Amino acid sequence: MNALPMEKSGFEAGDIHMKADAGGWCRAAPGIQVRVLRTCQATGHFVALYKVEAGTTAAPHVHYGSAESYLISGKMEVRGGAENGGKTVLPGDYGFESNGARHDATYFPEDSLLFYIAHGPTMYFDEQGNYAFMMDFAMMKKLSEDPAARV
Repeated sequence: MNALPMEKSGFEAGDIHMKADAGGWCRAAPGIQVRVLRTCQATGHFVALYKVEAGTTAAPHVHYGSAESYLISGKMEVRGGAENGGKTVLPGDYGFESNGARHDATYFPEDSLLFYIAHGPTMYFDEQGNYAFMMDFAMMKKLSEDPAARV
């Protein structure tokens, strides 16, 4: 039996391959570094790796697009963790958050590495519940291109 010939689809021109040791880590917030892997203006998506220091708390936020996450290492307490009716996320756990999902502060009791896919923006709030900033593809693109943000 002869193998079928493989023709290029034409989509290869947009392929992305990033080496693990290529650097690119940026300061995103106190205790949080991000390595932006891809942003897309057409869809508003972005893909990133987050390195989070033990003891860091991510501010309360609302997702205005769904998000997917996979915890590679560490531990993440969402909505107070399992002991308080929320979720305790452990290495190997996958999460999907729907559009409109609201979170109180998310706590990282251990150094953590998180793979994250955002399908839209996320609005963050300060301690008084006021709007603080919007995390979206444009912010992530700008951060990844800012030499001053490099770690």
